Amino acid sequence: MVAQSCSVVASDAVLTLTDLELPSAPIACGRSIAQQRQYFVRLLCREVLKVHALLRAPFEKRHVIDTCRAVEESLFAANADCFEAYVRHMRSRVQLIAKKGCALVRQTSDDDVMPTPTESTDAAPASTTPEETAAAFQQAQLRYTVGATWIKNQRKRSRFRWSVASPAEEAHVDAVMASARADVLASLRTMYADPLALYEAQLRQSLAVQHRDWVAYDLSVVQSLRKALRPDTETDAETSTLYTQIQRLLKEKALFDYMWAMEMAST
Repeated sequence: MVAQSCSVVASDAVLTLTDLELPSAPIACGRSIAQQRQYFVRLLCREVLKVHALLRAPFEKRHVIDTCRAVEESLFAANADCFEAYVRHMRSRVQLIAKKGCALVRQTSDDDVMPTPTESTDAAPASTTPEETAAAFQQAQLRYTVGATWIKNQRKRSRFRWSVASPAEEAHVDAVMASARADVLASLRTMYADPLALYEAQLRQSLAVQHRDWVAYDLSVVQSLRKALRPDTETDAETSTLYTQIQRLLKEKALFDYMWAMEMAST
């Protein structure tokens, strides 16, 4: 029910998660009118994508961008004679978006029909293409980041008594984050299990020929990363940290590949 209500972004009901604390009006920043209009389009798109990701509702980014641009254009046309009025209406629209987003999250957390996502449901199957796996990885990363940001903002608001924290909402977002984390790890396994296994085998063969400290160190890093990615391993490492470490290691592999080619040529 919730996913259906979120799958289409209506021109009068774009959604968000939190009451936004907007910066000072862009009109005071010395920007051109075109730049200020782009600012509001980006703001609308960012918040809509946040909600779709957190509520696990399917969406097409291009459709969201086009819809948000249409919303902005309609408000700009309606206030063409007064740019100050346009800015006020856009800021009011964002505040309305915030309230509807909070209400939707609350409704979702109280909805008994919608199962709590405790397991990965969007993980890319083994038969997917690399492009599909990368897209699933990005979606899962977005869901996790949005959930973490939402909880941080809610706790900040509760600490300063701007609003009362809702245990039900936090429990729902925690479950979404857990599911997103599982999806991120599954995508990392799909993308990097084979390259890491190949690199480990090459490092072992290189060490068998000649011991070098940096090769031994890289081997230990590869082994720790492969262990963290195993489905049966509980890891507390941040998924973003794992991803960064894997990317850095595979970039360093270029040096090893050169050394490996030299070794193979000399044997």
